[in-house]
Amino acid sequence: MREIGFGAFENCNSLAKLTLPFTGRNRVEAAANGHFGYIFGAEGYSQNYLKVPASLKEVVLTDNGGFVGRNAFNSCSNIVNIRIPSNTTAIIDGAFSFCTSLAEIELPETVVSLGEEAFYCCSSLTHITVPMGVTSIGYSAFARCNSPESIALPFIGTIKSQPKESFGYLFGAKEVNFNSDNVPSALKKVAVTNTDTIGTNAFRNCEGIAEIVLSDGVSVIGAGAFAGCTKLERVNIPDSVKQIGKNAFYLCDELMRIEIPAGVEKVESAAFMLCNCLTIYCRSESRPLGWAEDWNSSCPAVWDCANNEKDEERYVYAVFNGVRYRLKDGVAGVAGQRASISGDVVILEEISFGGETYTTTSIGAKAFYECTKLKSIAIPRTVKNIETLAFWGCRSLGKINFNGTKAEWVAIDSGEGSFDSSVPVYCTDGEL
Repeated sequence: MREIGFGAFENCNSLAKLTLPFTGRNRVEAAANGHFGYIFGAEGYSQNYLKVPASLKEVVLTDNGGFVGRNAFNSCSNIVNIRIPSNTTAIIDGAFSFCTSLAEIELPETVVSLGEEAFYCCSSLTHITVPMGVTSIGYSAFARCNSPESIALPFIGTIKSQPKESFGYLFGAKEVNFNSDNVPSALKKVAVTNTDTIGTNAFRNCEGIAEIVLSDGVSVIGAGAFAGCTKLERVNIPDSVKQIGKNAFYLCDELMRIEIPAGVEKVESAAFMLCNCLTIYCRSESRPLGWAEDWNSSCPAVWDCANNEKDEERYVYAVFNGVRYRLKDGVAGVAGQRASISGDVVILEEISFGGETYTTTSIGAKAFYECTKLKSIAIPRTVKNIETLAFWGCRSLGKINFNGTKAEWVAIDSGEGSFDSSVPVYCTDGEL
């Protein structure tokens, strides 16, 4: 088919599925003026929402000339599924903008470019996969896509060969400071599939992302790459990585474990600064020459982690019932916790780990610092020391249950600001 007449399907108001070769009148005009509504009597893409029948839920394109044209499906707000040909190479600006019911679209591996606002306000998309062969992504390609739970994309930025922009660029953030305002809060998982560089500030302040998966081939993690990802719980460092930049993981205060491959040659200053509940497992047997002296700030490091589980002070770190402990010589201490720890928390009196039994005797400095969702804490009578700022900023903490007497509670060595004295303490022989 070479041409489709204007309004050829006008008033076909019961149409549920349509298969056609291209959008608009013909392939020649499709790139610039091939709006889908043309065949339903829409004089421009701005009339798509008026003319395309509300009953139409699925569209199949079979021979579109290698592209989906500018604003082709703009404002086709009732279509749920669009299938495009396997030879498509370009999705031009605004192609699927305001397709608010679009829940599924599969982009073929032949696609190399996505235009500006290509999927703007596709608010029903829950999973997005950008093909590995894509080399350019336009500004705001997925802006106001508020529902995606996961996205896979080959690189971060607009041009693969020049990874300058941050992740939020896809969602309308013109600079890194606006990432937190533009990256959708529903987005929890990001996979980067085909790049050698995670650039400077790539994910900075992407505060809602819980998991980032990096493919093998990444060699550089830039300065501040994941800084301020305050909900990040899981991220891998591929074996291909050679360099980790300054403040790369700054303030990733939900991250509890990360493993650094033996091939990493350089880790810059404060790469893991203020990662308050993190244990770093290194495959190298000792700190390589190219790593800064303060590379890990105060985070414990476990060397030769394939054969060893103890840090430099011979502590082992483990999590039981959501609470993080450090273990040594039969004694357990409560270590730094995730800020998101919530509800009613119980500290164990005894812990069995690795064939040994450990008795909990201390709650470490800043252990529950700014854990604003913590409602109550149960502390065993074996605890003899609560260190500085252990419960500082726990604004929702309503009670402390101590499994010991009032005298035993008073005898605990408590550091400055360890807890709010106005919080009631319930002991076995009454309330303090």
